[in-house]
Amino acid sequence: MHLFKVITKTLALCLVAIFGAALYAQNFTVAVTGPDPDKGSSELREQILTIKNKCEEMITSDEWFSLFSRDRETLTSVMAEHKFQEDKLTSNQKRDLEQLGVDYLFRFNVRELNRGFAINYQLLDIKSGQVMGSKSGNVPAPIPEAAAELTEKLMKDLLKDAKARMANNTMVRKNEPHPFLKGFESEIKMIIEDVVSIRRWNQIKDDSDLEVDFSGISITSNFDDSHPIYKVKGRIKFILTDSSRNSVNTSFSIPEFTQTGKGSVQNRIEREVKQNSTQIVSDLLKRLN
Repeated sequence: MHLFKVITKTLALCLVAIFGAALYAQNFTVAVTGPDPDKGSSELREQILTIKNKCEEMITSDEWFSLFSRDRETLTSVMAEHKFQEDKLTSNQKRDLEQLGVDYLFRFNVRELNRGFAINYQLLDIKSGQVMGSKSGNVPAPIPEAAAELTEKLMKDLLKDAKARMANNTMVRKNEPHPFLKGFESEIKMIIEDVVSIRRWNQIKDDSDLEVDFSGISITSNFDDSHPIYKVKGRIKFILTDSSRNSVNTSFSIPEFTQTGKGSVQNRIEREVKQNSTQIVSDLLKRLN
């Protein structure tokens, strides 16, 4: 039984190591769409492809997002079928995009001027159908480098505003853990289970069930030049159920701290729990008496 638990925990750690980074680092899928590059002048085509590549590059490199890259033909078909309004998505548009697994739609439009091009960028929330933000600017000449530079500048501002709204308004549902911490329960659980200094814990832990509840942890964000600064505070709840189905719980207060990355937030919480793991186990066992 004990050997099985060791093997199971080792396997779980490997899976967390393999899949954890992607799970924590990329929470929202974004599809990028723009004008058909085959319609219009060769200069317009070059501008469209340059802007599209820059948009995809910035979304891919942002830890909040993953780029929608599968089933692009279906996405193109959905976009062609529906005529998008400027202010929001219709219920049919939301339904079709949600079925594809798209969380946000980043769209751009390029319009030729007498000299240069006018470019507009929008980020739409598929769930609400609303525009989360829009930016626009002009490129004075058909120079791809100028379009790429403008796109990078305006996208930084747009993504910064969108992430601030997502972090503080829509990411956390009541009584649910922050998305940054979903799946992180396994690592914290292993830290508690690995306490070996308490004899009674060694005797009962293999036949007991331990749950970790992060819903009491608050993570809010501020942004500095589009880089998030996370403020973390609250309590982690531990629930222990022994082989006789007796259940007890205790909570551990995380000292308030700030970090600049999701991985750093998780590492800090892990360190705090590890430093206090013996006390957490002792508290659970006292309540079990």
